[in-house]
Amino acid sequence: MILAIETSDRLCSVAFYHQGRTLMEFNNELPMQHTSLVGRWVGEGLSFVDGQPAHAGLKVRAVAVNNGPGSFTGLRIGLSYGRGYAYGKNLPMVALSNHQVLAVQAPVTKRPLFTLIHSRKGEVYLAEIEWRDDFPLLREHRTSLLEKISGHVPGDAVLALSPYLNLDAALKKEWRDAGLLLLESTRYNASLTARLGQRKLELFGPDEDKALDPMYIHPFAGSL
Repeated sequence: MILAIETSDRLCSVAFYHQGRTLMEFNNELPMQHTSLVGRWVGEGLSFVDGQPAHAGLKVRAVAVNNGPGSFTGLRIGLSYGRGYAYGKNLPMVALSNHQVLAVQAPVTKRPLFTLIHSRKGEVYLAEIEWRDDFPLLREHRTSLLEKISGHVPGDAVLALSPYLNLDAALKKEWRDAGLLLLESTRYNASLTARLGQRKLELFGPDEDKALDPMYIHPFAGSL
């Protein structure tokens, strides 16, 4: 069973995932409550799973945590709890980017795929996605100014937008007129993080400690 934690933005989410199914998931948008919610939900989720006859005795075998980009404080909370849990029980751990969570929600197509996540005002995190064995990898990721997106993304691309990215209608129309396919009905949650985490463990194994920091504290390639 995989324990997954998502705290990268307003949503706090914890899920327990086993053999392709979410056994229990908690989701709530309560500002400034991530610290108290994560630990409580992990305890409640473990009790619930153990109380089900079909899953009694099932143990957490790995931890998957979202590592952003996103809220500095939120990411620290999720990653710190995940690290402590994994270290204390000697479990493997993987980190998944929000870009990857967005990517798996895009339609299957031969079009190039890019993901867009809010950063500071007028600026976003832009990533180009490539697929390996049905797993999304970040080919390139960097910051970009919003007004320059259409000039740096191919006109036939799919652009998956963060659920917390607020764009005005005129800008979205400009992008659509340029040929971009916008994916707006996206979400973040721990179930998606868990599903990606299971696949990452199968393909690449657990992450090393240096890969378990919030993604945005690493240098980007610069602004496009």
